[in-house]
Amino acid sequence: MGKLIGDIDLVWIKSRTTENDNGCWIWDGAKAGLGYGVFGLRDEGKNFYAHRTAFLITHGHWPNVCRHACDTYACCNPDHLVDGDHADNMRDAIERGQMVHARGEKCAHKLTEDDVRECRRRYATGEVTYLALANEYGVGKSTMRWAVQGKSWSWLI
Repeated sequence: MGKLIGDIDLVWIKSRTTENDNGCWIWDGAKAGLGYGVFGLRDEGKNFYAHRTAFLITHGHWPNVCRHACDTYACCNPDHLVDGDHADNMRDAIERGQMVHARGEKCAHKLTEDDVRECRRRYATGEVTYLALANEYGVGKSTMRWAVQGKSWSWLI
């Protein structure tokens, strides 16, 4: 890994960042995904995330999950980067309002709450099957089964 770190150091030193008012070092090169800085090394034949590379150079090891304390995806300031795990990262996103758990009509569902109530009522009487309801409402059979059984839309009475 010594040569790899040396190669990454060389790229890192040559990379450009700009500092914003929050002290973030904003990656000024290519970006991927949500805006994470990314660069490639010809000898390695793969891409590296700039923030993870900054963590590696500063701490001497790759982070499990490199979390941004500053909430700026393009930030590479090692003082803003924290090692953690997936659960830490998800907790950060929820606490900071970056991830909202959508359910029901707020998701891309074709069903409404009233539809689900009506389907449950009709299925309980035995007048229709999951497949018939699914075809009628334009959803898959398993989607309808889950809605009727309460595995989804579980908050509805």
